[in-house]
Amino acid sequence: MSETAPQRVPLRQFLSDSMLFGVGGMADRLVGFLLLPITASILGSSGFGVYNLYATTSAILFLLCSLGIQSAYFRFATDNKVEGGALRVLDVAVIVAHAVSAVWIPVAALSAAPLAEWLIGVEEPWFVYLLCLRTYADVLGSLA
Repeated sequence: MSETAPQRVPLRQFLSDSMLFGVGGMADRLVGFLLLPITASILGSSGFGVYNLYATTSAILFLLCSLGIQSAYFRFATDNKVEGGALRVLDVAVIVAHAVSAVWIPVAALSAAPLAEWLIGVEEPWFVYLLCLRTYADVLGSLA
C-alpha cells in the first residue's frame, strides 16, 4: 500500500492566507466597535443592555448548539481525499445541526415565557423565539 505524502503549503501562501483571514476578522470587530456609540445612543442604556444580553445569550447558545461542527466540517472536508467525501462530510454536518436544533428548539419554544422571565425578567416569549431563530440560522450559516 503506497501512501501519498501530504502536500506542503509554501510559507508565503500560508502567511497571505492567514493575513486575509486576520484582516477579515478584525474588520468585522472594527465595524462593531465603530457602530457601538451609535447603537448605544439610539437604544439608550436600558435598551442597549437588553440588546447586549440578547447578543451574548445568542453567542452562548450558538456555541452550545453548534457543537463545534463547523470546525470539524472544515477540517474533515479539506482532509478528505475520497471522491465525494467532502459532500458526505457536509451532509453529516447539516444532519447533526438539524438534529440538535430539533431537540432544543421545541423545548425552548414550549418554555419561552419562563425562559424569558429568567433571562430578562419579563414574560415576553418573543425574546426566546428570536433567540431560537437566530441561533438556528447561525448554526446553519456557519456551515456555509
